[in-house]
Amino acid sequence: MIWIAAGTEEGRRIAKALVEKNREVMVSVTTEYGGSLLQKEFQNIGTNRRVIIDRTLDYEEMQKILQEFPIKKIVDATHPYADMVSKNLTALALENSITYLRYERPSIKDFLQDEGIEQASKILWVKDTQAAIEVLQKREGRVLLTTGSKTLGDYLKTLEVSRIYARVLPVPKVMEKCKALGLPPGQILGMQGPFSIEFNKSTLIEYNIESVITKDSGLTGGVQEKILGALEAKVGIIIIERPNVAYPQVFSDIEVLMDQL
Repeated sequence: MIWIAAGTEEGRRIAKALVEKNREVMVSVTTEYGGSLLQKEFQNIGTNRRVIIDRTLDYEEMQKILQEFPIKKIVDATHPYADMVSKNLTALALENSITYLRYERPSIKDFLQDEGIEQASKILWVKDTQAAIEVLQKREGRVLLTTGSKTLGDYLKTLEVSRIYARVLPVPKVMEKCKALGLPPGQILGMQGPFSIEFNKSTLIEYNIESVITKDSGLTGGVQEKILGALEAKVGIIIIERPNVAYPQVFSDIEVLMDQL
């Protein structure tokens, strides 16, 4: 059995491709929403050779999974910023002599270089959320966070609430969390991406945004459209760099990865 740690579009694609090949898989995601997306991928495939786990797993729970399922390989196709999950999976694989393979989305830096806008004056790379907050403290104007609700509280503790707008998934849990943290409903943009360049541009202009915060989530997540839309709207862009994780094996091509499975 192959364990696919998903949570990304590529993770779902890998899982679906393996199930279509009649391979036995166990797919883990961190939310019920992620589990529902997987169910949609599998609904037209006539096989029961898959298990879906749709909750956050700590290291102890990961160990229990190895006791419950005959895992031979682990495919880590989690989000580039789910570094703690990746570190746990690499440690788990090493401890149990299981093959670990990482699928990593190509960095947006490659796109920026190809487009000749890597050094664009409107783009600033920072190490982490705290560094982004320190930059915003020196700036004025409204801020659009497109990095999810996980770190929203960090921004709200330091910056004026009236400055913060958050674009998040339109999921009840997420929306309620934003409101519980003190963000007014009018400053919560619940919507499902990815979005076009024009949509990003018009959103920034409509809400009079001066700075947008994003991550290097890769080309699949629509970050390039977000950056290009912000550049057209003449809005400052702050990109939080990816965490540094020492992956044993890394693939950026799904077909090459599939050959190893």
